[in-house]
Amino acid sequence: MGLGSFYNHFTGKPDRFDAAVADALEEYAQAVDERLHGVDDPAERLAGGVRISARMAESYPEIMQILCHSQLGRICAGDGLAPRAKRDVEEGMAAGRFTVVDPVIALTVLNGSLPALLELWSNQPEADSDQAARTMAEMILHMLGLSPDEARALARRPLPAAA
Repeated sequence: MGLGSFYNHFTGKPDRFDAAVADALEEYAQAVDERLHGVDDPAERLAGGVRISARMAESYPEIMQILCHSQLGRICAGDGLAPRAKRDVEEGMAAGRFTVVDPVIALTVLNGSLPALLELWSNQPEADSDQAARTMAEMILHMLGLSPDEARALARRPLPAAA
């Protein structure tokens, strides 16, 4: 696409920024998918996604700040983390792993959790991000209906090795 065509495609700077953020969110979600490739359990995928996000936040703090303040989760989005979280919640419910009454409320909690955790690290950089991410993953899994022991075990399971 030519430079003139690129600028004519968008109505202004906010549209270009939104497109860049959407692209970054999709890349981010694909990186999480690649890392969790082969993990079939939706509960383990959710826990892994939270923990991988924590590590990415440490590695790419500037990008995560932009994404966090640009609606990282975007619960109704068709790209980024939203459709993956929705898939995991629905699969977990269908398999009887999750016992949530309202999947939309569960997704709303997930949508708010990760940006809140990133905000915490922004304000308290000395915090142990791996420990905080494991604790958050454990709490989310328990909220979705796993027993405290199973939620704790899944949240502490070693992450798949990076490709």
